[in-house]
Amino acid sequence: MARTPTTQRSTAEPAPAEQLPVTYRDTKFKARTLLPPSGGVLAVQGGEVATADPDEIAWLDRHPDFERAAE
Repeated sequence: MARTPTTQRSTAEPAPAEQLPVTYRDTKFKARTLLPPSGGVLAVQGGEVATADPDEIAWLDRHPDFERAAE
């Protein structure tokens, strides 16, 4: 008995595009440790901090001590 080829369709959703890191300039400190609400830990070094986490990016965008560095 011959088998009929079948096409399997993936039910998985496509992986989201990977977020590129965003760098921020700390306007108050050259070095400090940040504890964003996402539960992560961010280290400011040399007056800059970078993250690719969307929640941390949103938090830093709202934080008055940080501004996005020129890309």
